[in-house]
Amino acid sequence: MKKKIIAVFKYLVFLFIGLFLLWLVYRKLNLQLVIRQILNANYWWILLSFVFGIISHIARAIRWNILINSLGYKTKTSTTFYAVMIG
Repeated sequence: MKKKIIAVFKYLVFLFIGLFLLWLVYRKLNLQLVIRQILNANYWWILLSFVFGIISHIARAIRWNILINSLGYKTKTSTTFYAVMIG
């Protein structure tokens, strides 16, 4: 029981530290300005960055597949892609 209390206490301490640090970083942020900038953004660039991000993850999955296949395991590229996407 004591170990559970200590574990919960650790999580709570780090949660509060994280929330405090986020508050320190964003306390002077003008939320209306951020929303206005997002609404005025050029969505073409966002789409382009999304496409290049997916391409880079596919390339990373192919590299992982080459490494895993060299060890003698057979995996599908889709499986390694999902693993890369999860992180």
